[in-house]
Amino acid sequence: RRSSDLDATKVQLIELRYFLGYTAEETAELMDLSKATVDRHLNFAKAWLYRWMNPGMRKSPSKV
Repeated sequence: RRSSDLDATKVQLIELRYFLGYTAEETAELMDLSKATVDRHLNFAKAWLYRWMNPGMRKSPSKV
C-alpha cells in the first residue's frame, strides 16, 4: 500500500490536526464537517497509517 491510497480528505485532516495544530472542532469548521465525522475519519486514518508503517503487523493496537 502507498500513502497515496489514503483519500485526500483524511490526509488534509491529519495535516490540520497534527501538523498545523488545529483542534478537532476547528478542523471540523474549516472542512465543513461535523466533529463526529472528523473523529471517525481521523481514527480510520491513524489505523491506516499504523498498518502502513508496520506492514508485518496483522492487527493495529486498540489505541494508536
